[in-house]
Amino acid sequence: MDKIVAFEKWLTRILEWILTAIFFVFFVLIIILVVLRYVFNTTIIGANEGIVIAFVFTTAIGGAVAVSRREHIAITYFIVFVSTFWGFF
Repeated sequence: MDKIVAFEKWLTRILEWILTAIFFVFFVLIIILVVLRYVFNTTIIGANEGIVIAFVFTTAIGGAVAVSRREHIAITYFIVFVSTFWGFF
């Protein structure tokens, strides 16, 4: 059982590094695309689609990391708003 837990921690760490690298590539690529578009009036063919596809992958990998940490994503703004506005929940 300890080997499985150690493997899970190792895999989580690797996935976090992959996410960090992909987000850094997002940052650099978007800056390059903006400069190319507004300064040189050109673009990298397929870069916008690549960013969208990579964003889908980062969402899936981020979900896997969150599950391994036993975390979840909660959007509670609407529930808090309704409970304070109408006084229930």
